[in-house]
Amino acid sequence: MCACGKTAAKPLDEVYKDLKAEIVSENVNELSDIKLMQRYYGITSDMAVEFAGCINASGVDQEEIVLVKAADDSAAGSIKDKLETRYQTKLSQNKNYNAEQAAMISACSVERDGLYVSMIVSKNAERIREIYRADIGLK
Repeated sequence: MCACGKTAAKPLDEVYKDLKAEIVSENVNELSDIKLMQRYYGITSDMAVEFAGCINASGVDQEEIVLVKAADDSAAGSIKDKLETRYQTKLSQNKNYNAEQAAMISACSVERDGLYVSMIVSKNAERIREIYRADIGLK
């Protein structure tokens, strides 16, 4: 029999562990509690089935990785909007005083794939996105 099509998605905490083992720096605050998701992004427990990620703790380095599986299509749209707002804020805040970080941020993005929404801001964004997409069953 052919096992064609998507592979089963890993839970996002496992996806994050894969990313952390390979790429993510040590100086981060992990997004381990829905209260943090609400504080930073306005994402509530009724919007997200699961989530994982981190924010760089240095205050200078703007690395931030947010992976969310939404509860439904409407929640996915709302989460994408909230992450876009956070992304644009980061870009605006760095544009005038930290050109290197602003360039890194502008090379990154917020993406939505069905119920999965991500904001990957990192100098290693391309590799992180590659691992993330493979782990959730996308090419």
